[in-house]
Amino acid sequence: VMKYCCLVVFLVLFCGVSNAQVDSLNENFNVSCMSSGPNYPYLWSEFNNIAPVDTLAWNCSATKGRGGTPGMRCLGYYGGAYHLDTAWLFTPGLDLSVYPDSVYFNFDSKYEIGEAKLSIYCFLRRDSMTNPSNTTAGMNSPQYDISDALFPIIDSLDSLGWVTHQVNLTPYKGTSPLVYVAFRYTSTTGMAGAWALDNVNTSPYSLYTPIVHPAASSAFALQGYKSGGNLNIVYTAPQIGTYTLALFSADGRLVQDKSISSFGVTQSTKMDVADLKPGVYVLKMWNGTTSATAKVNLF
Repeated sequence: VMKYCCLVVFLVLFCGVSNAQVDSLNENFNVSCMSSGPNYPYLWSEFNNIAPVDTLAWNCSATKGRGGTPGMRCLGYYGGAYHLDTAWLFTPGLDLSVYPDSVYFNFDSKYEIGEAKLSIYCFLRRDSMTNPSNTTAGMNSPQYDISDALFPIIDSLDSLGWVTHQVNLTPYKGTSPLVYVAFRYTSTTGMAGAWALDNVNTSPYSLYTPIVHPAASSAFALQGYKSGGNLNIVYTAPQIGTYTLALFSADGRLVQDKSISSFGVTQSTKMDVADLKPGVYVLKMWNGTTSATAKVNLF
């Protein structure tokens, strides 16, 4: 409910923004955020559930970007208290039609202190001619559709240091003349932390190179289970020789890999997963001719 309330009010506040758009993003905030405050880059905008006070809402920071450079920062704590809030930071309208194939949205994020959550949404412009100021604000005649979260909620375990994230915007090509990507920060009266953003850009290239594996073999057995800080792996490979064993996150990122040997019998090995975020991962093992895959739960 709060999500859609934000959308309604945002349409009202956004009415003064023109139909200007961009083909791509390459924003490091070094120019716009040389001094602190709501000095948003050209065509960027924000909306807050409550009136911004001090660091509440997204603000520029001259030193909180990656490597101590300028960046954007949000904090729901001020005056010695946590505050219930949802703060949005909107990119300019993106015309994705200029990308002939795939298009990806990249950004760096860092969790600094406290507890709060960050998620990514997509707002879809329904037509290219009508400005929101020409319509009745509200959900009865919206000019924007809000997507579900494009990226699973990012929590403090994910971004204890600077982390580069990538969101695939390719499915949104052709669905709307303009697409606005929104960073959504949420805090409560019981927890509110600081999040920082930097290096927001679009690209036709994925950060992750897909690995093409040989076909799976019915004679290949692979399973893994967590015990303490280790992932215990049991495998029976059909061929004697050297194999690659790799662990991937649910979105396809390679977490770790290593080479292991098969002697044609059931064997075991371990991976250190003590520092990994809880969730579902994919375990893969392969050589030049055969492969096996297993899902593992790290909770």
